[in-house]
Amino acid sequence: MFGALETLTDRDPDRRDVAADVLGDLLRGATLDTDSARLVVGCPVGVAVNEPVTKVRASPP
Repeated sequence: MFGALETLTDRDPDRRDVAADVLGDLLRGATLDTDSARLVVGCPVGVAVNEPVTKVRASPP
């Protein structure tokens, strides 16, 4: 989880896209506790607002 959150700020948009997909998969599963789920939802919001690549913005978390 923390690796994917960190990768959201990678210079490579393909790596950011994969990280967003991984976080979305984590949210769809039942493995996160409440605090972790809040982190996985909250962190990408700020990153997505400033994301210049449409493909990455469209990835689910």
